[in-house]
Amino acid sequence: MVYTKNLAKHPLTIGLRKSSSWNGNINNGAVVFWDLDQGSWNPDRMSSWFDNIEKIIYEKSKIRDIHHYGALNCKVPGRKNWHNTFSDEYIYNDSLWGMRKACLDVVPCIKQAVDQKLIHAFDDIINNNLNPSLIVVITNDSDFIPLLRKAKINNINNIHIRWRNNMNEKDIKLIEAADLSFLVDKDEGYII
Repeated sequence: MVYTKNLAKHPLTIGLRKSSSWNGNINNGAVVFWDLDQGSWNPDRMSSWFDNIEKIIYEKSKIRDIHHYGALNCKVPGRKNWHNTFSDEYIYNDSLWGMRKACLDVVPCIKQAVDQKLIHAFDDIINNNLNPSLIVVITNDSDFIPLLRKAKINNINNIHIRWRNNMNEKDIKLIEAADLSFLVDKDEGYII
């Protein structure tokens, strides 16, 4: 796939995009929650992360039915190395998200909007009895501790993926809230 520079520097259109293979049937599968407001993404890095996260899921749980749910704020195209990965044109067409069972939710650029959207999506899964076997949370944000705890209460296995090694007290609590927590390479997404 060829990527051009500076596809978009204007805000993304707010709303949920679902790939054609997303059917919402996540029973016994895995759901990966991507906090895309963290980090800096480009298409090659995103592709490596998808491949390596899916390998981690299979190696740790033997699950192949993987669903991705990502959220980001509408102003990410203006960030360095983001405009080649997310634009309205790219999201709607043949993106890395479109080639998987995936949803990508663009939210207003408001503090905590991405965190709230991901937590709400997980609550919808629980409230609708969709019964995933595993959830994976990709974040360095301690705001997701309640989500991991709620997964345990509902007997859903969980994995936390992080890329920062320097840990403070909140980071340690996030790691402790997860069934499994892995430090991965920032650029490729493989376990270090």
